[in-house]
Amino acid sequence: GADKEAEKRIIMADADALREDISELEVDLSKAMDWWITADIRYVSLLESAENKEGMYLKKLDNMQAEMKSGLASKEAQIAKLGAGKEADKRILMAEAEALRMDIASLEA
Repeated sequence: GADKEAEKRIIMADADALREDISELEVDLSKAMDWWITADIRYVSLLESAENKEGMYLKKLDNMQAEMKSGLASKEAQIAKLGAGKEADKRILMAEAEALRMDIASLEA
């Protein structure tokens, strides 16, 4: 009788202690899940921010390239218009055009 009763109380106390441990673990798990969700949201927003910056940078690069190409086209047009008498001017423009071509090539690389 009494031994069985004592054994039963010990088992019940162990079960209660286990229930407490389990509920503490559930709280910890819930906090961990909240943290994970928050971290995931931050990761996604950082990723989007990086992609936006990269997009802006690429657009800026494209614009620079477009400006250089139009500058090159107008230099080439000036070169074509110059007659033989303007050989020195023509050489200067050709050198500037070549420099622009090299800049464009380095951007495309």
